[in-house]
Amino acid sequence: MGTISRAVTTRVVAVTTSLTARLRVASARFVPRSIAGEVLLMTMVVITLLVVAVACVLMLQNRELNTERSRARTLAIAETIASTPAVRRALLSADPSESLQPIAEEVSRRNSVTSVTVMDAEGTRFTHPDKSLVGTRYSGAVEPALAGETFTETGVGAYGPVVRTVAPIEVEGEIAGLVSVAVTTEEAARAFRHDLPELTGLTAGALLLGTGGAKLVQCRLRARTHGLGPIEITKLYEHHDAMLHAVREGIVIVDRQGKVVLINDEGQRLLGLSGHGEGQELRSLGLPATIAELVGSGRCVRDQVAIAGDRLLVINQQVAVSEDRVLGTVATLRDSTDLLHLVNRSEAAQRNLSLLHEASHTVGNSLDLTQTAKELACATVPDLADFIDIEVRSSLVSGDDAALGEMRRTVAFDHEWEHPVASGESVDRGDSRVLAHVGETRKPFLAASTDVDLAADPWLSRDLGRRSDRYFLLVIPLVSQETLIGTATFTRAERFKPEDVTLLEHICRRAAVCLNNAAQYAREQATSLALQRSLLPQSLPRQQAVEGASLYLPAHSGVGGDWFDVIPISGARVGLVVGDVTGHGLHAAVTMGRLRTAVHNFASLDLPPDELLLRLDDLVSRIDSEMDPASNRAVVGATCVYAVYDPLTRQCAMASAGHLPPALMDPAGDVRFLDVPVNPPLGMWMGAAPMDTVDFTVAEGSHIVLYTDGLVESREEPIEAGLDRLAAVLAGSRPSPAEICESVRSALVSESPTDDIAVLVARTSALGADRVSSWDLPSEPAALSGLRAAVREQLTSWGLEETVTVSELVVSELATNAVRYGRDPISVKLIRNGDSLICEVADASPTSPHLRYARSSEEGGRGLFLVSQLVDRWGTRYGGEGKVIWTEQSLVP
Repeated sequence: MGTISRAVTTRVVAVTTSLTARLRVASARFVPRSIAGEVLLMTMVVITLLVVAVACVLMLQNRELNTERSRARTLAIAETIASTPAVRRALLSADPSESLQPIAEEVSRRNSVTSVTVMDAEGTRFTHPDKSLVGTRYSGAVEPALAGETFTETGVGAYGPVVRTVAPIEVEGEIAGLVSVAVTTEEAARAFRHDLPELTGLTAGALLLGTGGAKLVQCRLRARTHGLGPIEITKLYEHHDAMLHAVREGIVIVDRQGKVVLINDEGQRLLGLSGHGEGQELRSLGLPATIAELVGSGRCVRDQVAIAGDRLLVINQQVAVSEDRVLGTVATLRDSTDLLHLVNRSEAAQRNLSLLHEASHTVGNSLDLTQTAKELACATVPDLADFIDIEVRSSLVSGDDAALGEMRRTVAFDHEWEHPVASGESVDRGDSRVLAHVGETRKPFLAASTDVDLAADPWLSRDLGRRSDRYFLLVIPLVSQETLIGTATFTRAERFKPEDVTLLEHICRRAAVCLNNAAQYAREQATSLALQRSLLPQSLPRQQAVEGASLYLPAHSGVGGDWFDVIPISGARVGLVVGDVTGHGLHAAVTMGRLRTAVHNFASLDLPPDELLLRLDDLVSRIDSEMDPASNRAVVGATCVYAVYDPLTRQCAMASAGHLPPALMDPAGDVRFLDVPVNPPLGMWMGAAPMDTVDFTVAEGSHIVLYTDGLVESREEPIEAGLDRLAAVLAGSRPSPAEICESVRSALVSESPTDDIAVLVARTSALGADRVSSWDLPSEPAALSGLRAAVREQLTSWGLEETVTVSELVVSELATNAVRYGRDPISVKLIRNGDSLICEVADASPTSPHLRYARSSEEGGRGLFLVSQLVDRWGTRYGGEGKVIWTEQSLVP
């Protein structure tokens, strides 16, 4: 590479020496008096050479083009003559010259070619412009043509240099003769001379245009150099160079627009600039605000003190004026760093106080462990360290006893990252000397990465955000209530000063208390959430009336009192309930559990929705009255909606206590909110009047959607907007309760909901007439035998022969009681509900049968006892016209 550079340098020196010698000869005749004149002269020479070179290239290209045209023309004429039938016939005639000579002369005249020569296969001419040469041999090459190939060549003919094409003339597959068409190069020269004036004009125009441009450049350069000659320019450059590099005082010249005109080497060193700043705006150089404001102010300054990095500068500035016009300012900078040490100590103390004050207000503003760790990271990086890694003991998070070395990485933050990063990774630091040191001494651990003893320590095997192999490490124990709860590891490129270590200790001491409080709160929240989830249904019960799916999401701030349930009821019916206890916390979760248990108990009594909500209202009022007035808890309140759906009639009865209206999506996908009368919330009814209820028919395959207010309510918009969004999501959901719940979660639930959310989706089914059979029974004992036969026949048609004996006995006992003790009308109904068989006996008497345990000496009183032993469930349901005794037995072996 060095040899090539030396060779290039030698060549450049030789060329420069040659050009200098020629310029001396030219300067003897014309010596420009200024730099602008020299530039004009050199530009004119370069432009003239370029224009002449371009003109020569164009001329050569034009000449070559004309020659190519001659080749193409002779080729076309020769091939045309060779394929002409008249020429072929003439070759076969007795005297070919007599026929071919006129044709050749006519072709030459019309196409402006020099000669057209037709000859036989042996080269004897039949035609020629000079008739005396007819009959002589052709002097050019004919071998390729005799081989059947048409070719073009350049040669010398009878009329001088020519371009000629020779083509074979074939007759019946044999070469009978040849034709040669020639054009002299004089023809191409004439075409070139025809184009020469145009080329000359273009060349002259380009030369004039270049001359005008050179003149404009000269005028502009003369204005910029003020007409100075080379000697004056050289002197100015030498003075300028000396000021830039030799003067040991910083100089900064700024124009009126605030742009830097000149800054010398010393000025760049003092201001800490890495490159030249000429031509840039003063504000864009990244100077300290005080210096940038002072130098750009445009006023005179004397011995003004300013700080630039680690230097203390004394600045003097004067305004530059020329011919009563302000040009800018000239500032000189002098280094007086000796005075900076006192200033640094004062500023360091002030900075530490400011950081400590800011950390006391920003760390520990939430009871979230990860967020508190992020606040600690932001309070220390990048002001005090380049990187921080916060680890807490696993026992702090889980609440279990764990060894000292079992740690969990919580947050890491590098000064080049935009935000702290949460990890949650569990790590084992049991073999770490660093952790053992801080665990025993409760004091910070300070070391450098080059320490040999720490090379194999697990603490240094992780990524600590370092940018090089050499860095400094500081580990501060996080201690709360005399217990080590974790560590904060800091790294940076420069060594930690004692005052930095002290400041970080104070900040970490406060952060440790906040982290301990956040961990304790998280454990309590986890306990409350576990309790709440245990009070909610773990899975929905199996039944045939509806296909159900549920969704529950706790609030980000803590557990709440939302609940849902699906309760199988007698007669193949099902109860759907969703409720919301006001408030959050453990008390709301416990209250929710009590209400859910009460709803189960009241539903087992087959209470209609309005009566069930009235009893819930009494329960909430009692719970509120049992509260200790000194506990300062809010009054217990709750909202609830309860619906009973009957798949036999597809009727749904529903009542609401202060709850949002349920949504109904029909099988076609149309969504509407049910117009359910809204009664006061639970605990506020006080038995003022009966609760309002509503009954409506539901099409098979419809979806009933019950939900709590946390799904649709928002502080930023009215409740109607949330209901509209819910309707849109339901309309666009797939027809599956589970998929609807997932669509609602993804579209309407935020990552951190402010209120807990409960959603229950039920798709309705219907029991066909083929799965129900009923009979009206006269109040006569003789009718029982016919009833037993009808029951036996119906069970056989359903394929339930194995249940005939038990079912016949159950129906007989219940019907006998109705005939004996009940009132007309009496009816019996059998319902095949999936895996169960339901028997219902209804009569008009409100008296409920009583299960007795008869003694061995008693003859009667055992019928209902036998029924209870033979079936899985039984009970009594009261209506407006009497009662219904029902039983349910499983069909699964």
